[in-house]
Amino acid sequence: MRTRKPIRFIALIPHRDSAALIERYRTRLFAAGVAGAYSFPVAAPLAAVSRAFTPSELKNLARTLRNTNPVISFGTLREESWPPFTFCGPELNMTPPELAEDRVLWRCSPPLLCAALITTGESRSLPPPPTGSFRAALVANLIIRALGQGHRAYSFEWNTGTPFWLPTRRRSLRLF
Repeated sequence: MRTRKPIRFIALIPHRDSAALIERYRTRLFAAGVAGAYSFPVAAPLAAVSRAFTPSELKNLARTLRNTNPVISFGTLREESWPPFTFCGPELNMTPPELAEDRVLWRCSPPLLCAALITTGESRSLPPPPTGSFRAALVANLIIRALGQGHRAYSFEWNTGTPFWLPTRRRSLRLF
């Protein structure tokens, strides 16, 4: 089957310990009748872009995100639309990064940790998301392609490029 043209994102992906909270939430969403609960990876789409970022650009982005966001918390349910998607999930309490404007097609601001793709307005009847925070995360290019089979609004495949971890924050050593 043929797939549609790929859509490229720059995404923030939490460490698997924090991602596990969202996975459990997805199970609750699917049980509540949200067909798009597993249609997008556990990631925060920072922006849709016209072409992928290079490894050096991703490393710089990871460094910038770490410097401006030592801890990222989440919890308030929010939806954000960008055709053909409406993302739904807990909003990230973070400073969004500056990105090369010549490549940005859309920016998710403030970012949210996608738990589901939904139809507009569907979030009003959803169970509340978990709250939490994380320090460990990575940034990566993310490509989404609609499948040529299944429900058009929810059937996608995705591929994550080489991930780059946000560096650890160095604590200054104080001598008394």
